[in-house]
Amino acid sequence: MDTTSYYIMVHTFHWSHRHLQGRWSYTDFAGPNFVCVDHFAFGAVARYLQIDRAKCCCSPGFSGSENQPEEVMTYDDALRKGTQEFQHRSYSLFTCNCHSFVANNLNRLVYGGHDRWNVVNLAAMIFFRGKWVSKASIAKSFLPFFVVFLLGLFLGGQTFLIAWAVFMLSLIGWFLIGTYCFRSLIQL
Repeated sequence: MDTTSYYIMVHTFHWSHRHLQGRWSYTDFAGPNFVCVDHFAFGAVARYLQIDRAKCCCSPGFSGSENQPEEVMTYDDALRKGTQEFQHRSYSLFTCNCHSFVANNLNRLVYGGHDRWNVVNLAAMIFFRGKWVSKASIAKSFLPFFVVFLLGLFLGGQTFLIAWAVFMLSLIGWFLIGTYCFRSLIQL
């Protein structure tokens, strides 16, 4: 009986899976040319999503890129390849980050029967289907935002709201346009 499980853990985005040998491994694209293994660079997990192993269909010849056929035979091999690839990438909050790392791994595993995972649909999946670790993790995730937001609102009023709205729309627009209009801008 295969007991392999996969989790996407959020704070920010980490990839966790149990090796076929039964040992858990946690990987996190934490910075330029650096993938943490069994150590989270940005703190404990706050939110997670267990993905269905039956929806993973890693197949030979898939490399995450149509131009580079490779032999990837097992789930561990696919994830090892993803980790090795990201150990040679520069980290950028806007173009190649931990979301890219997890989307790349989902593409390598052909999760859900396709290899079209990107930072936008990954974030949406976690937002709508992710589970919180505890009520304390919810508070730790949102309390700093609400404190800063309320301080900004109190001190800046309408000006703060306008600036915040422009910033949020710009950030969301960047990822939507970068993902769907300029496909090579956001790296996977």
